[in-house]
Amino acid sequence: MKTLQFRRHSIKQGPGDTDLSNEGILLAQTIGGRYLRGKNFTHVFVSTLKRTQDTAIEFMRGAGDVPSLTLHTFPPGVEVGGTEEALGLWSGVCNQAEHAGEDMLQAALKKEPALAQNIATQSATSFTTWLASLPDETNALIVGHSPFLELMAYGLFGNILPQLNYCEGFE
Repeated sequence: MKTLQFRRHSIKQGPGDTDLSNEGILLAQTIGGRYLRGKNFTHVFVSTLKRTQDTAIEFMRGAGDVPSLTLHTFPPGVEVGGTEEALGLWSGVCNQAEHAGEDMLQAALKKEPALAQNIATQSATSFTTWLASLPDETNALIVGHSPFLELMAYGLFGNILPQLNYCEGFE
């Protein structure tokens, strides 16, 4: 049976693809120790952005029992999350919502419903194809971004999840 745990990256130092802040490093290590210890991950997947990679490393450091695993790129995040239309949604409606302290998924579904639905559907399709390619015994940690993870879940299950806070996740 395949087991997947999705988590949002930790707190970064500033805008753009920057390092995690000291608070972000501590948070990721704490979450790793509290929630990821003993999970026996076989794979770790991240986006192409440094904050997800650093978060995964700090999760593993905090868990203390994760062998040295290679970080792999999460294909749906690149295939769909990195498209021009998705980047437009992230830098537009979602960025505005985040700065206003609003739920980014709710804002995307309200202000750009067709685009958000399209990204959700494409993400679900990409994810389903990718999942079928993994070995049955896969136990993976996926560190990604909000609202991409929530949009993908929406595309897969039709459920609107509340926005993930830093290091929060779901299985």
